[in-house]
Amino acid sequence: MVKISGVVITYNEEKHIDALIKNLNFVDEILVIDSFSTDNTAEILKNHPSVSFIQHRFKNFASQRNYAISKACGEWILFLDADERISTDLRNEILTIINKPSQPVAYKIPRKFYINKKPINFSGLQTDYIFRLFKKGKAFYDENKYVHEQLNFSGDFGLLNAYIKHYTYKNFSDYKNKTIFYANLKAKELVDSKKQFSYFKLILKPLYKFFYNYIFRLGFLDGKQGFIICYLNAYGVYIRYKKLKDLTS
Repeated sequence: MVKISGVVITYNEEKHIDALIKNLNFVDEILVIDSFSTDNTAEILKNHPSVSFIQHRFKNFASQRNYAISKACGEWILFLDADERISTDLRNEILTIINKPSQPVAYKIPRKFYINKKPINFSGLQTDYIFRLFKKGKAFYDENKYVHEQLNFSGDFGLLNAYIKHYTYKNFSDYKNKTIFYANLKAKELVDSKKQFSYFKLILKPLYKFFYNYIFRLGFLDGKQGFIICYLNAYGVYIRYKKLKDLTS
């Protein structure tokens, strides 16, 4: 049987980590790379002696994921975020796929977003596919992309049918804080790639982001939660360019 490593990068995930470890009980190895959490994440993991737990300083998401890949032992890598869960159908599909005699080197997996256990069906999230399963040694993350990481790989890729459940945020302030964190990383990425600030982007890009997702991507059909998601995603774009202005002034 082909071996698979379930890999997670964490920071202050005490509310998610226990359920996540239980959700990954079908893999051969669980590896957690932690960015020196200040909550009880490390203490909780002591109750899971089979988990390999390593603390490593966070630089950006791509760098942290590549470090995790280097420490994994399985022939296949399955990445999950702490607020994600594998559905039963996806677990079965993964175990079938990796044991086939020939297959692509990487797979995109659809994600289904939930807020307070309520599914989000629109708001620009309805076609979210993400690379989370790939062969070790065949794929690495582009370290010039600090957030919304890009997987580079040699070979073909496939699409899985079953989905990852993504419990995207606990409350408004939690989502807002994550949005700001990601926006600041993206601004630093723009600085390092020599992008220039413009008021055109600061004003029009957030507006476009909101109306595109809320109107054309049918965010209004998700009700109040759809409005919040579309607003905060647009707010993140605004913060990105505001931070770019601060960094380049």
